[in-house]
Amino acid sequence: MSKSRSNAVPFRNKSITESSTMADLCTSGASTVFVGRERVAARLSEALNGALTGRITPVMLVGEAEIGKTRTAKEFAYSAGARGIRTLWGVCYEGERTPPYGPLVAALRGYIRASQPGELKMQMKSAATGLGEILPGLKELFPNLATPVNLPTFDARLRLFDNMMEFFSAVSREHGLVLVPDNLQWADASSLQFLEHLVAEMGQSRILVLATYREEELCRRHPLGRTLGELVKHPAFQRIRLTGLGLREVGRYLEQTLGGPPKTELVEKVHRRTTGNPLFLVEIVRGIREHEEWERRVPAGIQEAVDKLGTGKLIRYSILGAEHALNHFAPEEALKIIDKALEIMTAQSGRSANDDSMTAALYHVRGRALDAIGDPVASESLIKAFRLYDELGDKAHAIEAALTSVQSRASIGSFKIWLWNGLGLPSLQKRALAVATPGSSEAGWLLCQEVTAANLQKALAIAKATGDEKLETWVLGRWDDG
Repeated sequence: MSKSRSNAVPFRNKSITESSTMADLCTSGASTVFVGRERVAARLSEALNGALTGRITPVMLVGEAEIGKTRTAKEFAYSAGARGIRTLWGVCYEGERTPPYGPLVAALRGYIRASQPGELKMQMKSAATGLGEILPGLKELFPNLATPVNLPTFDARLRLFDNMMEFFSAVSREHGLVLVPDNLQWADASSLQFLEHLVAEMGQSRILVLATYREEELCRRHPLGRTLGELVKHPAFQRIRLTGLGLREVGRYLEQTLGGPPKTELVEKVHRRTTGNPLFLVEIVRGIREHEEWERRVPAGIQEAVDKLGTGKLIRYSILGAEHALNHFAPEEALKIIDKALEIMTAQSGRSANDDSMTAALYHVRGRALDAIGDPVASESLIKAFRLYDELGDKAHAIEAALTSVQSRASIGSFKIWLWNGLGLPSLQKRALAVATPGSSEAGWLLCQEVTAANLQKALAIAKATGDEKLETWVLGRWDDG
């Protein structure tokens, strides 16, 4: 055991630090403090203990962008390493940056670099021949490594799967193993297939699979959806969702980063401003330290981070930052972020809109921001969002966008009538009503999009049946106006 413990420290330091997220980079510049997540840590420790009894355990760590999934997984890997347990860490990259078996190759390379050659040869044994197909560098350790026999594609894949499982099994028997595919929403199809195979076929192994992914990026046809459908069948499967830090955790973070107990008023303001998001929290603390005016603006660090992202990440972070600005009464800041993201996306893609959920979300947030500042063209963006959501089959967000358009404070009077005719709102209302649940509060509001006596009468009946006092007041007010 002492030998395993001594080997674990350099291994962890090398392999885990290979992957970095924006939150890690921000934290390294401002603070390395890690607070909260005690319940999550307890659940992960329990899952690991179960795996060490000889039962492979798949755990999914889920949450929005920069909520702390990677950092939480790293902290857990450090604690597991202190027990002599090995961690193999592989990062999935967005788009074409993740090659076939990308996270697995990265994890294996990190392990190879950190291991003693003698121990590695004992663990790999006959598996080295197959692993050489994806790890050409193995020939330096195994000069006499045989060339694998050519097999049909399907058979060759099964051979590679068997070789990887043989190696993981050898490591787990001696040390216990934590396998971390980070950002699984970007994993290649081959890695997802192996993950399904691993969990299904290695039931008696001392392996904890701890994957992180962003749930908001999954749509009905996302490849990860199938994999999750298979993994959830395993009796030990767990999904752990990370949310923002609570008020107490924010207070602890401020105390440790600002050098003393903060005032209750400051803790409450920072918590409201950040909603407990670690990335925002780090940047707010930086603003406090540098005496910036941080209460009604998007922190410069977040804006700079957004500016440096590729198109895909830029959209996600723009939405995140704009939502944050809207929630804290800074619609002009939100509009600035969204418009910049749309401009860059259009310039890089050569078109003004893509039929994906991120584009819909951009127009949705843009419409809300325009409405908040009283711009009557808010409905135009909201209608674009509705149509994109509807095409994607995203019922909940489609209804939300349509309702925001109906309840818009800006699009009133004659301009509302112009929008009604110019943007084809009659057909939109019909489609939105088809998507909404009949007799629901949402259906009542949608009926109010076209103010007629018949629609108002139906909406009033719905308001009374559902107890929607706001809708009832709105309908009665329009009747009084008429």
